[in-house]
Amino acid sequence: GAITNVAGAIIPKIRDTYSVSASLSAFLAATFFIAYGITSIPWGVFMEKNSKKTTLVSSSLITTAGVLLFAAVPGFYPNMFAMFLCGVGITGVQVALNPLVAEISDPAKYSRNLTMFMVINGAGSYAAPQLVTLIKTQGLHWSVTYWVFTALALIMTLAVAFPKYP
Repeated sequence: GAITNVAGAIIPKIRDTYSVSASLSAFLAATFFIAYGITSIPWGVFMEKNSKKTTLVSSSLITTAGVLLFAAVPGFYPNMFAMFLCGVGITGVQVALNPLVAEISDPAKYSRNLTMFMVINGAGSYAAPQLVTLIKTQGLHWSVTYWVFTALALIMTLAVAFPKYP
């Protein structure tokens, strides 16, 4: 949820940093959802040909690459491409995670477990804009947010890559 929802919080900063119009800066956030629309079915096909774990790890790596690119390569168009990569990666995570939760959950606890993941997603959605504000109050550039997200995405990738599950 954090990577998905921080885009709205940084739109004014993107506009100011790169001197782009309001509509162009808003399009940056839209690229995430464009990626979601374009890649949902391909991720499903990928998962059918591979496994849920391979899909989850691959999509986590793409997400990590996206946030790293956002942090490391300044510029509006590189940031737009990075946001698109984040959208591609997060889409794969969602495509793999929902059926994985169903597969590894006791049927009696599936709804509870899915709700727990939604709560975690919601907490990230809430925390992301707060993180941007915290970073700003510390006198740091808004792009530091993406270095934090890079670390979190790397931890997420490692957390899904090593345990054994279907």
